Amino acid sequence: MGKYIRNIVLLLLVLVSCGCSQKQPILEETVSFPNHAWNRFNKVPFQVTVRNPETYYDILLRVSFMDGFPYDEIPVNTVLKSPDGQVNVMRKVLGTRNADGGYAGTVFGDVWTVEKAVHTHRKFGKEGVHTLEVEHLTQYFDLDGIVSVGCVIVPSKEQ
Repeated sequence: MGKYIRNIVLLLLVLVSCGCSQKQPILEETVSFPNHAWNRFNKVPFQVTVRNPETYYDILLRVSFMDGFPYDEIPVNTVLKSPDGQVNVMRKVLGTRNADGGYAGTVFGDVWTVEKAVHTHRKFGKEGVHTLEVEHLTQYFDLDGIVSVGCVIVPSKEQ
């Protein structure tokens, strides 16, 4: 019986230490669209307070859409603004289909979510509040079927 309890305690210690070694996001935020439409002029802002500007980060964009979404990709502009006024504009395309023509990403119910790295292994360079704005670049005034847009910022695996 003692050996059994000791093995359980060791297993719990290993699981806890594995969970603690994962890098925690400094930002994980989602903006939902109640009517499931992303307006062309609705720039979605995300703000993050950077305390360690010398750490490398990965900035990921998540877009969730309804089953039946008719487009293969969603082009977006991202504008990263630093506290000192520096602006970095990046155009990215989020694919919504896989090689077989089905939806890409993960599904929960009838909502699909795709994720794309906007910046990888990037230093912010300055302490303070940084803002990432995201806007879709499609030809449509309202991009129907979009449930939400999210941003995740995590320390890069390689420092």
